[in-house]
Amino acid sequence: MVRGKIPVPDIRIEYEARDGDRARVDLELATGHYRGRSLTEKVRAGFSIYAHGEDASKLQRMLDQRELTAEILSL
Repeated sequence: MVRGKIPVPDIRIEYEARDGDRARVDLELATGHYRGRSLTEKVRAGFSIYAHGEDASKLQRMLDQRELTAEILSL
């Protein structure tokens, strides 16, 4: 929960690792249209953030201004 809400990722991938343990990763495809608060909630929820190259730098600057450390991976 983030600020009393349950953020929902765009996609959740669940898989079984080689050692038999189950794992999952929550992915979010962010665009240049994202607002700071929406992106902040997704980062705080622990989602892996992906964006198109032209949007990634803008979104990274937005996070830097909010003093959040997160890597935005370019597609």
